[in-house]
Amino acid sequence: MKFFNVVSMVFVILISVIGCGNVSKDDEQLKLTFFDPSAAGVTDNHNFDISAAFTENGIVLSQNSDGDIINTIPIEYDVYQLFIDMLDPENGYLLYCSSPACGQMMKFLYTTNDRWRTCSQKNISDKIDGYPTSFSVRSSEHFYIGTQLRSNGYLFETTDSGEQWTSVAVDTGIDTCSYGYVPVFEEDDGIIYALLKSDGSYLLYQSNDRQAAWEKVGTFVLDASIDQFFVDKGSLYIIDMDGGKYLIEPKA
Repeated sequence: MKFFNVVSMVFVILISVIGCGNVSKDDEQLKLTFFDPSAAGVTDNHNFDISAAFTENGIVLSQNSDGDIINTIPIEYDVYQLFIDMLDPENGYLLYCSSPACGQMMKFLYTTNDRWRTCSQKNISDKIDGYPTSFSVRSSEHFYIGTQLRSNGYLFETTDSGEQWTSVAVDTGIDTCSYGYVPVFEEDDGIIYALLKSDGSYLLYQSNDRQAAWEKVGTFVLDASIDQFFVDKGSLYIIDMDGGKYLIEPKA
C-alpha cells in the first residue's frame, strides 16, 4: 500500500500545464463514510518501521517499534514540514521544507540506501515553487510532489532522481486548482487515482497505469484539509488534519 502524510508519507502524468476547471453541479457527488482503521483491517505502517521528526538537533530518523534513533540530520533552516517514503527496508527518501517566510521556502531531498545510517542531500528549492502537500516515490528515479498552486504548478514529477522536475496536470479544463496531491496506485488492478482541490471541492480522477487519459470519478466536500490519501485492498481512504478517517464510497 502506498500513501502519503505530513511526516510519512498520496498525481499524474500528462503534459506540462498550470491550470487545473470549474466544478460542475452535474459532477457525481461521492459519499464519505467514517471508518475505524483497526476494525477495517487498514494499516498505515508502510514505511518499514521508520519515522522522521524535527528536534532541536535537526531531523531525527528512528524506529517506530522500539524508538531507537538511527541518525540525526542537522539542518540549517527552520522547521516546517517533513515527508518520508521508503521503497524497502533500506532505501528511502525524505523531503524537508523550511517555513514559507516571504515566499522563500527551502526544499531539500534526502536519499538513503542503508536505512538512514547515512544519506545524501539535494537542494530542490529552485525547482518547485509551491508549498508541498505530499510526496511519494515510485522507484529510485521516479518521484512526485503535490503542492499548493503558486507560479509554476500544483503537481511535479521527476524521472531522474530529482535532478529535473516537470509541472504536470491532470485536468486542463479547470482553472482554479488550489491544491494537488501525489497520485496513489492500485497495483493489482493497474489503476491510478489522482486528487485535486478546486473551488472548495475535492475532485477525484482515475486512469490506467499508462496514464493515457483521465476520467473524473466524482467530487466531495470536506471542511478540513487532507493529511493522507491512500488506497488499500482496492478501497480509497482519506484522513484529514483533524484526525477524521473516511472511506470514499464508490459510485453505485
